[in-house]
Amino acid sequence: MQYVTSIEQLGIEKGIEKGIRMGSAEITLRLLQRRFGPLNEATHAHIRALPLEQLEALSEALLDFAAPSDLELWLQQHPLPSSSASDLSVVSETRSDSIYGS
Repeated sequence: MQYVTSIEQLGIEKGIEKGIRMGSAEITLRLLQRRFGPLNEATHAHIRALPLEQLEALSEALLDFAAPSDLELWLQQHPLPSSSASDLSVVSETRSDSIYGS
Protein backbone atom coordinates (compact mmCIF):
# COMPACT_ATOMS: atom_id res chain seq x y z
CA MET A 1 0.00 0.00 0.00
CA GLN A 2 1.40 3.38 -1.03
CA TYR A 3 0.86 6.49 1.07
CA VAL A 4 0.97 10.02 -0.27
CA THR A 5 2.00 12.76 2.10
CA SER A 6 0.15 16.05 2.19
CA ILE A 7 3.15 17.76 0.59
CA GLU A 8 3.18 15.22 -2.22
CA GLN A 9 -0.57 15.62 -2.66
CA LEU A 10 -0.16 19.38 -2.90
CA GLY A 11 2.52 18.91 -5.57
CA ILE A 12 0.25 16.57 -7.50
CA GLU A 13 -2.64 19.06 -7.35
CA LYS A 14 -0.42 21.93 -8.49
CA GLY A 15 0.85 19.81 -11.37
CA ILE A 16 -2.70 18.98 -12.43
CA GLU A 17 -3.71 22.66 -12.26
CA LYS A 18 -0.68 23.66 -14.32
CA GLY A 19 -1.49 21.01 -16.92
CA ILE A 20 -5.07 22.21 -17.21
CA ARG A 21 -3.91 25.83 -17.58
CA MET A 22 -1.31 24.92 -20.20
CA GLY A 23 -3.84 22.90 -22.19
CA SER A 24 -6.36 25.73 -22.04
CA ALA A 25 -3.73 28.21 -23.24
CA GLU A 26 -2.75 26.00 -26.18
CA ILE A 27 -6.35 25.48 -27.30
CA THR A 28 -7.07 29.21 -27.00
CA LEU A 29 -3.94 30.02 -29.03
CA ARG A 30 -4.93 27.53 -31.72
CA LEU A 31 -8.39 29.08 -32.00
CA LEU A 32 -6.97 32.60 -32.18
CA GLN A 33 -4.44 31.60 -34.83
CA ARG A 34 -7.15 29.94 -36.88
CA ARG A 35 -9.23 33.09 -36.73
CA PHE A 36 -6.50 35.74 -37.19
CA GLY A 37 -3.45 33.90 -38.53
CA PRO A 38 -0.02 33.71 -36.87
CA LEU A 39 0.39 35.65 -33.62
CA ASN A 40 3.64 37.20 -32.45
CA GLU A 41 5.69 35.66 -29.65
CA ALA A 42 4.75 38.38 -27.14
CA THR A 43 1.07 37.58 -27.64
CA HIS A 44 1.79 33.86 -27.24
CA ALA A 45 3.71 34.52 -24.03
CA HIS A 46 1.01 36.82 -22.66
CA ILE A 47 -1.74 34.27 -23.27
CA ARG A 48 0.34 31.40 -21.84
CA ALA A 49 0.91 33.45 -18.67
CA LEU A 50 -2.80 34.14 -18.05
CA PRO A 51 -4.38 32.51 -15.00
CA LEU A 52 -6.93 29.79 -15.76
CA GLU A 53 -9.90 32.06 -15.02
CA GLN A 54 -8.70 34.63 -17.57
CA LEU A 55 -7.95 31.90 -20.13
CA GLU A 56 -11.51 30.64 -19.77
CA ALA A 57 -12.85 34.17 -20.19
CA LEU A 58 -10.67 34.74 -23.26
CA SER A 59 -11.74 31.46 -24.82
CA GLU A 60 -15.36 32.60 -24.59
CA ALA A 61 -14.67 36.20 -25.64
CA LEU A 62 -12.75 35.20 -28.76
CA LEU A 63 -15.97 33.85 -30.23
CA ASP A 64 -17.15 37.46 -30.49
CA PHE A 65 -13.88 38.94 -31.83
CA ALA A 66 -14.29 40.41 -35.30
CA ALA A 67 -10.75 41.71 -35.75
CA PRO A 68 -7.28 41.33 -34.21
CA SER A 69 -7.81 44.67 -32.50
CA ASP A 70 -10.49 42.98 -30.37
CA LEU A 71 -7.85 40.61 -29.00
CA GLU A 72 -5.42 43.48 -28.39
CA LEU A 73 -8.11 45.39 -26.50
CA TRP A 74 -9.08 42.33 -24.45
CA LEU A 75 -5.47 41.71 -23.44
CA GLN A 76 -5.08 45.36 -22.43
CA GLN A 77 -8.25 45.20 -20.34
CA HIS A 78 -7.15 41.98 -18.60
CA PRO A 79 -3.62 42.61 -17.32
CA LEU A 80 -1.52 39.79 -15.97
CA PRO A 81 -1.11 39.36 -12.24
CA SER A 82 2.17 40.97 -11.16
CA SER A 83 3.92 37.61 -10.68
CA SER A 84 3.10 36.55 -14.25
CA ALA A 85 3.87 39.97 -15.71
CA SER A 86 7.48 39.82 -14.53
CA ASP A 87 7.95 36.62 -16.55
CA LEU A 88 7.13 38.59 -19.71
CA SER A 89 9.47 41.54 -19.21
CA VAL A 90 12.01 40.35 -21.77
CA VAL A 91 9.36 39.43 -24.33
CA SER A 92 7.41 42.66 -23.94
CA GLU A 93 10.54 44.75 -24.58
CA THR A 94 10.67 43.33 -28.10
CA ARG A 95 6.91 43.47 -28.68
CA SER A 96 5.69 45.27 -31.72
CA ASP A 97 2.39 47.11 -31.89
CA SER A 98 0.77 44.21 -33.70
CA ILE A 99 -0.36 40.85 -32.37
CA TYR A 100 0.72 39.27 -35.65
CA GLY A 101 3.92 37.34 -36.05
CA SER A 102 6.48 38.45 -38.56
